[in-house]
Amino acid sequence: MKKVLVLMLVLGMAAFANATVVDVVKVGPGSAGHAGTSTDPLDIGETIMIKLVMNFNATTAGVPTGTKAGYLLSSLNVSMSVSSGATLAPGTMTSYGLLPDWQKSSRWSLFGLVDSDEDWTDGFDKIGAAANPAIYPLSAGAITDLFWDLKITCTGPGPVTIDLGLAGPSDYAPWRTSNNQSPVPAPWAAMTDADLGDLIIHQVPEPMTIALLGLGGLLLRRRR
Repeated sequence: MKKVLVLMLVLGMAAFANATVVDVVKVGPGSAGHAGTSTDPLDIGETIMIKLVMNFNATTAGVPTGTKAGYLLSSLNVSMSVSSGATLAPGTMTSYGLLPDWQKSSRWSLFGLVDSDEDWTDGFDKIGAAANPAIYPLSAGAITDLFWDLKITCTGPGPVTIDLGLAGPSDYAPWRTSNNQSPVPAPWAAMTDADLGDLIIHQVPEPMTIALLGLGGLLLRRRR
């Protein structure tokens, strides 16, 4: 019983830790078909697409049947940095997700890229702008694409971290509304770093990892 309680506590803490408003996520497999996970890492030279999304707010306590629950986003100003072992590049606009092309074009122009040293490979000083009207999910239970078509290229071994941070005012609010009605925001709140999620992309294992795996295989073979 104690083990079950501990497991529930751990899962609850994990769910709480993942309750972010804006995340950076992978879009499909890499160019060589790899997922960029620890069990299916990218190859050297392989590329994979990433995008920024606004998560769906799943809080439904006290919400009447037939209503939507989500976030409103009135402004977004975030920075993005990429650790060593990969490079970042803005691609050409490509359709991802469920948004129609005209809305994608609008949001693409709405959230611009700023990088003072013009070196796009290691990240951006700012992605964002003010959103008028505010952005919200188009359907219940859906995430909302904010900025997409960013390309990561694997250049070396080991995991790569894509880190999001605040670069200026970013305001959001939970909202509840009946279907077919305009969303009504709660009081606007200033986003914090805790509201931003990061992403780790796994690439070809580091040489030391490969050596340890090989050594372990030899020891097992000798033991047999």
